[in-house]
Amino acid sequence: MPRVFLAPYESPLLGSREDGGCAKPFSSLHAAMLRREWRYDYGDDPSFFSRLQHHASLTWGVCRPDVRTQSQEGDVVVFFSFTKTAQGTDYCLCAIATIEKKIKHSDIFENREHASYRKYLNLLVRPSSKDKSLWIHKEPGAPRKNWHKDWLGRVTAYRKYTSEELEQAAKAHQVRVGSHIGGRPFVFGQNYILFSEDPRLTAFIPSPPKVAHAMPYEAEKWCVDRLSRAIRRKTVGIAQSHGVLRSLRIKNKSQHAHSPVARWKDTTSAIDKWRSDIIHFLRAEGLSSKRQ
Repeated sequence: MPRVFLAPYESPLLGSREDGGCAKPFSSLHAAMLRREWRYDYGDDPSFFSRLQHHASLTWGVCRPDVRTQSQEGDVVVFFSFTKTAQGTDYCLCAIATIEKKIKHSDIFENREHASYRKYLNLLVRPSSKDKSLWIHKEPGAPRKNWHKDWLGRVTAYRKYTSEELEQAAKAHQVRVGSHIGGRPFVFGQNYILFSEDPRLTAFIPSPPKVAHAMPYEAEKWCVDRLSRAIRRKTVGIAQSHGVLRSLRIKNKSQHAHSPVARWKDTTSAIDKWRSDIIHFLRAEGLSSKRQ
């Protein structure tokens, strides 16, 4: 049965000292974030910025490995950005996206079909120019000081290795196909997600509306305007009708306020009807259009 995931991602307010410099691959993204052009993620994952820059599909390949590894083709992700301010945390609805395909991170460089993603910012590895069996840890979407220490666990098969084994192996910032981690051969997992660009299956919101606000250690409180109430009813409300006992944010948890992600499952026909309804609603409200 397909599932729907309500997935918050952080879109932080950047200071001018965080633009990374004009020579860095992420400088254009950070400049756009400084101008608050859209609710982009700091490392562009999900890849809303790279999608526009390279005219390819939306992808998800770094954050939320728990969701990426467990999700399947046909599942739907509702992306909400959250931005921390001095007054708390604001939530905005950004996209409804249907998973079209899941590939390995290595497929981006080994399969010409996926070559357009080689310039994306939400990557974790790339092959060595001298040894194609050697994969180097490299995150083009962020300064090196912000690279993920647990990068290796984000590209491997789900639960194939222990966290301790991955932590030790990740310190080398490279991995060789055929090498062993904890006595088991290293293999890439199929956890780089490609989302459909079909407007019947995916809807992007050019001007994401603020729908909720949260104070530290508290669950979010939804705005009381008609639009926010309708969006809550069509997302969190549906999840709760399936027995989910929380919404976007977990109350009284400071470190993992958005983990695990709220989700529900239903029949294919029910999910199709729900998705069609919410995308039609967003277009009727002028928030999205068939032209992506």
